[in-house]
Amino acid sequence: MHNKEPNKNTNNEENTSQVTDKVLPEPEDARAIANILKAVGVESFDTRVVAQLVEFVYKYIGEVLELSKTFAQYAQREDIKQEDVKLAISSLLSKSFTQPPSRDVLLQLCRERNAVPLPAVETYVGIQLPPKEFQLTTRNYQLKRKTTTESLASQELSETTGNTSVGESSSQRNQVEFSTMDTSE
Repeated sequence: MHNKEPNKNTNNEENTSQVTDKVLPEPEDARAIANILKAVGVESFDTRVVAQLVEFVYKYIGEVLELSKTFAQYAQREDIKQEDVKLAISSLLSKSFTQPPSRDVLLQLCRERNAVPLPAVETYVGIQLPPKEFQLTTRNYQLKRKTTTESLASQELSETTGNTSVGESSSQRNQVEFSTMDTSE
């Protein structure tokens, strides 16, 4: 009493491997994209490129049709007209894809930029650094001297409270005090 169940599983595995080994027919849209790529001179490409381009085309056309439908509904029409599609395409182009500036605009910008001469390069031995105001190693603070009224007030305060330490002379108390002030403003 042998059961032949294991043979059924083996046959099913063979059938599934035969299905995956077969080449599935290529969609017509994928063939069209591949032909477009070959027409523009791209001879070798990965099949995933074609799949990605097909997906992009489907997404783009879907967005155009949805926007066209919205424009037709706004115009209180049931059907989509050519003007709706044109308006949808121009709207998507201005939103999704940036257009480069015209040649005239670029030439004008180049003329303006090139009209300003570059600074002369100083020749000297050593590391060439940017101007002092652009260096990160420059001091970003200034020392501020206390005014005479501030120093007199602090001197009077120490005399009235008797906060003189042993060995501190009056000349040491009258010494100029410095504080830091941020100048990065």
